[in-house]
Amino acid sequence: MRDLIVSEAGTRNHVCTGPFWRPSPSFQERITNLLVNGIDDTEIPTPAGIIHRRDLRTLVPHVGHLSDMIINEYLKCLAQYTNARRESDIPDSCNKIAMIESTDPIPPGLLKSLAAFSAIYVPIKLNTHWILAVLYPGSFGQRGRSEVYDSHQHWTSNIMTAGSAFLSLKSRLGDEYDSWDWIVNAQQCSRPQRSDSDSGLYVLANAKSIALTLGMVDLDSRAQSLSLRWQFAQELVTQSVVEAF
Repeated sequence: MRDLIVSEAGTRNHVCTGPFWRPSPSFQERITNLLVNGIDDTEIPTPAGIIHRRDLRTLVPHVGHLSDMIINEYLKCLAQYTNARRESDIPDSCNKIAMIESTDPIPPGLLKSLAAFSAIYVPIKLNTHWILAVLYPGSFGQRGRSEVYDSHQHWTSNIMTAGSAFLSLKSRLGDEYDSWDWIVNAQQCSRPQRSDSDSGLYVLANAKSIALTLGMVDLDSRAQSLSLRWQFAQELVTQSVVEAF
């Protein structure tokens, strides 16, 4: 856990102003044709299953609020990739990621059942605004640690308090999240968004930054936002994560 904390601190202190790679023009053309000319129920095959046109259209080619399906499927893909990579580096490693999907029920004992994981990713949707919470379970009876990555512009002029972070976590996890079991980090961890529709994009980018120890993304323009959306579209459709922005 100590090594994990050090790497995360370094990730937050380093800002990535990319994106620096783009999907091929042929991929963008193929997906754009499917999205522009298809119907909402059009199924786009992936190695893990299918994505419906209505969901992928919230990611590309237009800028929109990301759907639950896009958020959940990308985070699952990222977790599976990261866990396989860590298992390859250190067989039987306990340094693995779990996730609670945005639409999953929260039964009693859920967090305790995930205590063996080094981190739990929890995407939280408040109306159309997305937040990422990351929980780090404690060991040997110690309290766990929780961080909230909220890109809302509100935090550029206001200080995130432990109370505001706690309320975000309670809004999703309810009674399962107990302040006796978790320490809340009140530090604002995410870079601020420029566009209202980019909160989901920051959830995916922040999750990727933490999992792969990359710089935190800071999008300065609509062109950068659209470029990053195409990155995530390729990774999602191909189920292949690129370890860069």
